[in-house]
Parts: sequence; structure tokens; C-alpha cells
Amino acid sequence: SSLCNLSAPPSEGFTPVLQLIDMQKKCTAKKPGHFVWRLVLSDSMYYCEGCLASNLYHLIDSDLLKKYCFVKLLNHNSTLIGKTVVVVVQDLIILDNPGGVWCSPTRFEPSLDEPERERQRNEPVSLVKNYFLTLCDDKCPDVDFQFRVCDDCGCAPCDFLARGVEVMSFVNAMDEKENLNLTNRQKRFLCYTGYSAYKHGYLSKYNRIKLPICVEEGIKNRYDEADIFDFTGFRTKDEVADPKRRRTK
Repeated sequence: SSLCNLSAPPSEGFTPVLQLIDMQKKCTAKKPGHFVWRLVLSDSMYYCEGCLASNLYHLIDSDLLKKYCFVKLLNHNSTLIGKTVVVVVQDLIILDNPGGVWCSPTRFEPSLDEPERERQRNEPVSLVKNYFLTLCDDKCPDVDFQFRVCDDCGCAPCDFLARGVEVMSFVNAMDEKENLNLTNRQKRFLCYTGYSAYKHGYLSKYNRIKLPICVEEGIKNRYDEADIFDFTGFRTKDEVADPKRRRTK
């Protein structure tokens, strides 16, 4: 794993080949009107966050550097912010673009040893997320005129039929095959996670996007609860970040 060999400063001659599996233009809070390009970089086994040096922005502007490109880092620095590794890319060579995520990487946690990483890779939430990340497409499926456009998600057929049902089938099959005996609450969480990965791809910890009502209600109806108070509901990034509001159930 190339990410396991990151060091600060980088070792002489260390020029890892990584895949750019996500890229987002973010405005900076301290300098209104300024922006940075945030990256998600993968070595096929793990992924970590990164950012692009401003001298390379022209590669994006000229449409040379795109999502899913493989790149060779010629000059970079890495730093550890809490438990998050951030790679600052200062120079690179653009290689190939396969048009999708290569393999099923999991988040790189430098504080974890290899057995713990392996355990996390095999947890249900990782298996579901990683499977649907490989299928990610943030566009609505091609419009099928035998369906009306859904009022909630704006797709035809409804995104619950196009993606939600597939996610539920995957979760049910995994539960049965692995004898996990998942509760309805656990199945709902896995389905929400799988749908989000399928629809939006990689999201940072506090980048939370509410599911369309059609998808949320479809999953709730399949994995119902006797008491309405057993449903947690959507929480904003501020609610997740607040320790007093963290999930306790």
C-alpha cells in the first residue's frame, strides 16, 4: 500500500501512483472569494484526503485532470490532522483514466494496525459502502417514459426503484449469507449508507446529504419499527459533531 509508506518529509525518490477518486471545489471561510480543490486519493487498498496546490489548478481548468484519473506524485507533502492524513499535491504526472473507482478502498487510518484495518474492511458497513462506491453515479438514470417523474427525487423511475431496491436486496443477501441476524435498525442504517455511496460517492465525515423522502420512506416501510420513536431521523453535520447529540441507541 502506497499510503502506508507516506512520511513527512517524503522519502527521497518516493513517487506513488494514486487514483483521484473524488475532487471538489471548496470556498475558504477565512478568505471570501478564494477556493481550494479538495481531493480524495486512493492506492486501491486505502484512500485519504488531499488538496491540490494552486499552481496545478490550470490542469483542472483545461480539463486534463479529472475525477478517476491515475496520477504519479512527483512532489508532495503529507500531514496528520487528528486521525486524518492529508496529502498536499504540488506536482504530478497524469496517467490514465479508467472512468471509475479501481477496487474498493477503505479510509486510511494511520493509527490503526493492519489486523484492525482488516477487521474494519470486513465490517458490514464497510462492505456495503465499498460495494456501492464502485457503482456510484450521481445522475438520475435515463428517463423511462413509462414512469412519471418522482416529485421527491426528480427521477423517472423514482430513485427508490432505481437504487433503493437494489441496495436493500444487497443488504438482505449479505445478512442471510453471513448469518448476521441484523435488526431492522441496522438494516436501515446499512441501506442509507449504501444508497448515499451509490448516489453521491465519497463524502467526508461531516458532509451529510439528506436522502430523498421517497428513498427514506421506502426503506423505513421495508424495515419498520413498532414504536415511531425508534427512528433516529436525519441529523445535520452540527448535530453529529456535537458530542451531546451523538447516537446513543
